[in-house]
Amino acid sequence: MFSGPGPFTLKPSNDFSILEEKGLDVSLAKPVLIPAKLHKVTGILKGPGEDEISRWVLNIGGLHILQEFELLERSPMLNHVNLEIDTKPDFSELLSERRSHSDGMGDLLRWWTFDSETATVETYEVLVPAHSGIDATGAEWILDGVSNKLHMNY
Repeated sequence: MFSGPGPFTLKPSNDFSILEEKGLDVSLAKPVLIPAKLHKVTGILKGPGEDEISRWVLNIGGLHILQEFELLERSPMLNHVNLEIDTKPDFSELLSERRSHSDGMGDLLRWWTFDSETATVETYEVLVPAHSGIDATGAEWILDGVSNKLHMNY
């Protein structure tokens, strides 16, 4: 998927429903690109048993698990806006999850924790399409077009 020199541009989902919920108008926003890091994290979840998992995590204004994503063939020529990138991300809390487990007495929800010591991380430089705007009070906002996370007063 990632071949050649980066950064690679992720394809946006164009889901603006969060803006409508917050009373923000996307038609007044400017399209921008946000430099970010995309991590492919593989490791062991430990619970009543062990399970090897692999997840894509977008590192931009926080950590966000991506279920699926696509790359654009060409990156649009847009201004770049920087958001915080975690330089030493801790994936243990994000990747831990509750799962049902049957122990013969019925299904119970149990925590499966991600073992950071087993983590293998591949990191890619990416550009995330976004929309940047100003609300009625003059506060700046930016909508990350891949994880659909709204960042206020970034």
